Amino acid sequence: MMQSPLGETVSFKSWMNSRLPEMLWASLVASIFPRQDALDVFKLIASLGFKYRDKIVGPNEWDKWDLGHSSLINLPNDIFNEVIKLIQIHPFGNNALRPLLMFDSLPGKERWITHLKMEPLEGDWDIIASAIAKTLDHQSQESTDIRWLTLMFNMALGRIHFSPEMAEMTNCIVEYPNKGDMRSVRPSIRAKEMMLRPTDNALSPNWSESFWLECFEKTACVPIKISEPTPSKINKRKIYDAILEAQVTLYEHFYCTVSTTATDARHDTVFGFGFYALAVLTELLCGLNSRGIVGRLLLRCMVESKITLAYLLYKDDPGLWSKYRSFGTEQAKLALLKLEESESVPSFINESLLSQLANEDYFQEFISINLGHWCNLDLRTLAEDSNTKDDYDKFYGWASTFTHSHWSAIRGTCFTTCQNPLHRLHRFPLPQGVKVLDDSVEDGIYLVNAILSKIWQAYPSKDGLIVPVL
Repeated sequence: MMQSPLGETVSFKSWMNSRLPEMLWASLVASIFPRQDALDVFKLIASLGFKYRDKIVGPNEWDKWDLGHSSLINLPNDIFNEVIKLIQIHPFGNNALRPLLMFDSLPGKERWITHLKMEPLEGDWDIIASAIAKTLDHQSQESTDIRWLTLMFNMALGRIHFSPEMAEMTNCIVEYPNKGDMRSVRPSIRAKEMMLRPTDNALSPNWSESFWLECFEKTACVPIKISEPTPSKINKRKIYDAILEAQVTLYEHFYCTVSTTATDARHDTVFGFGFYALAVLTELLCGLNSRGIVGRLLLRCMVESKITLAYLLYKDDPGLWSKYRSFGTEQAKLALLKLEESESVPSFINESLLSQLANEDYFQEFISINLGHWCNLDLRTLAEDSNTKDDYDKFYGWASTFTHSHWSAIRGTCFTTCQNPLHRLHRFPLPQGVKVLDDSVEDGIYLVNAILSKIWQAYPSKDGLIVPVL
């Protein structure tokens, strides 16, 4: 729908932000009254539309006839009085409406005070919170009942008509919830009620915004209890030992397979990926890295290493191996040139080492700098060509959100949800600063083993090891 030409004209209608505050009185009734009692009262209130439908004098008056707080105060006094009286007849009526007086910005508050003749109680915030909790979801039972009230009132006013072919559905709506399959009746009620509602940008935002603002200013945030991450049964000490064993084996196999002291781009690169992956896995095991943001950054590093190595081995082109190696040297030269233009050197950079890397294979004046990708392809294409797309899909996308500081990563690690329904389930920073995430060690071991397996394939060895999940 959003991709069709109509998508450009789509406008949104928010139950939570705009409509729910308008129907606060009905939310309180639906929350406090037994459900059948609430429906009976709603039906009587909706039937007022028959009594007053002739009061509408023109098409421009339709939008003013509504049961929301902002509209009630502009309707004939008789309607306002009758709505309140129909609620007050019930034994819980005054208790349901009294919490409305907690709001200084309530439209027509003086009229509500005149009818209720009571003062709000401090515990009324709890009553409001309970009502909002039950109706915050626009598809909840209580919300659907309130939306049915709105639909019935408009039907009684003559604002909406159904064709004869819809007689069965019309009867189901009128006799709700006692007729028809609720799996189709309830969605039909919600869809039709939404069609009657003005778009958010056509509504006067005063009461809705004031409602949520007062709720925020007068009630406290309640942090939702953070679920504990899945406990890890991995023995890090044994994994450290396994990594050390793999490093020794890889080191020995490097010397068993090296055949020259000249530059051998394929041999150096294949084994380099192995040593680099084991080093990254070692860092992943340090402290709480595997349960934090850093763990996701390291996983992204490892999956990119695996895909790049798989692609190089898939092509196994001497020119491509040299191109990969040269690109790394070019990046060292580029970084060195940038440092020469900078007034200070970042503390994490060893300028002497950077100069050595930039001049190792050729004197840097003879090195051209490629500002694109080393083989002019994106990682997704490398993964598709090298049959590692599954790993790309599983690891790269989500891990990259942490690397790029995307909102979803920030939200998932540094914020929590407010459990106070009067705050619209908004987000606020975690008191402890950051959330402990699920352990990424097993994923790291999987990726490292995949890299090691590629090495043993490129340079076969009967002693080829993997790092076990211990």
